[in-house]
Amino acid sequence: MAAPLADAAGAVKQALEQALAAAPGDERLRRAYFDHLAELSACHVGLASAVLPELPFPLHFRCASTDFAALRAVFEGGRYDFAPARPPRRILDLGGYGGYGAVFLAARFPTAQILTVEPIATNFRLLLMNTLPCRRIAQVNAAAGRVTGRVRVAGTREGDRGFELAETTEPGAFTMPAYTVPDLLRLRGWDQADFVICDIAGFEATLFADASPDWLDQVETLAVVTHDHLVPGAATTVAASLGPDRFAHVRCGEIDLYRRIDAPPEPAFPAPPALALLDAGPRRLALRVEHVAAEPWALFLFEDRGLQLHPNAPGAPPATAVFTISGSGQTRFTVTLAHAGSGGDDIVFRIIVRRLADGACLLDASRRVLPGASGDWSEALPRVEGAHEVVLQTDMAPGSASHLGAWARWIEPRLT
Repeated sequence: MAAPLADAAGAVKQALEQALAAAPGDERLRRAYFDHLAELSACHVGLASAVLPELPFPLHFRCASTDFAALRAVFEGGRYDFAPARPPRRILDLGGYGGYGAVFLAARFPTAQILTVEPIATNFRLLLMNTLPCRRIAQVNAAAGRVTGRVRVAGTREGDRGFELAETTEPGAFTMPAYTVPDLLRLRGWDQADFVICDIAGFEATLFADASPDWLDQVETLAVVTHDHLVPGAATTVAASLGPDRFAHVRCGEIDLYRRIDAPPEPAFPAPPALALLDAGPRRLALRVEHVAAEPWALFLFEDRGLQLHPNAPGAPPATAVFTISGSGQTRFTVTLAHAGSGGDDIVFRIIVRRLADGACLLDASRRVLPGASGDWSEALPRVEGAHEVVLQTDMAPGSASHLGAWARWIEPRLT
């Protein structure tokens, strides 16, 4: 009888996912979906997945573990819905667990780079499964510590998310590396992080044992989960390190949020965020293609930053990629164009931006590129607000004899 029950549960899950994709803003439907996933997690073993409409890839969790509770707290419970001091550029996620927080933050802050740190090997394998689709997230299998060295597991009281760590000088198979925050930043090639998340099952009492570590000087916002029930006095230790002369403290659910008091003020008229058509994060723009040949070389993405859009034969309609965007005040289109072919004829690259509400054309411009050449292209725009289409086209230049070898590439197209 187990298999039919599993099949029935899977069918319900799929139906809920399809309904949620059609109505992503329906809170009652979202709650029903998470309730069903909770039942699956409680009654099954093995790996399961959540398919959420805001993400282009599933998130995995281990049934009969604490994974689903962590996923739900982030994506339904609003665990990280608070606002940092300003939109962050670099996020350091200490205690990344299954990667749920890192994926959420990557979707929320589409220009931020994220480093997520998780010491437990079994958790880290899950974290990799969930974060590898997002190239803006880097992962380190280690602990964040007061000193660079080794730590050991001292116990666990909260399942897979509650491993308690202790510093150790003894090597061994049951120890793991620990790095100071500056060393973790150097591993990523950073000199600072402006937003730090810390949820490390009581080890925060060790990490913040120094009264005022230097790495805090560049941090604008910290979100710390303190675990006094695991390590009595942990909250007091953290608060002492983040003094009220430098950080304003508020409580957001289970999180202690510290915002730097002397952070530079936001500009009076902040620049709109850059809107990448080819985003390396989990939230990709809608894309449709027209007049693209059914060949593997005709259209493909590379490195989450470039689009190969091969022109059709001379005289045929232009190969076209259409992105649907939601503008927030952007006033310029920028891209690097490349004709990667070593021979052949010239390519004409064309960009069109039009408003969906009334079809008004905001930009229609083109550039001709010789074989083997590349270069930056920038065009001014009226303010782009709301729903628009951005159309990229490639065509063979007038007088061309063939489209062979016409490797037309749009690299990092974006609105700024």
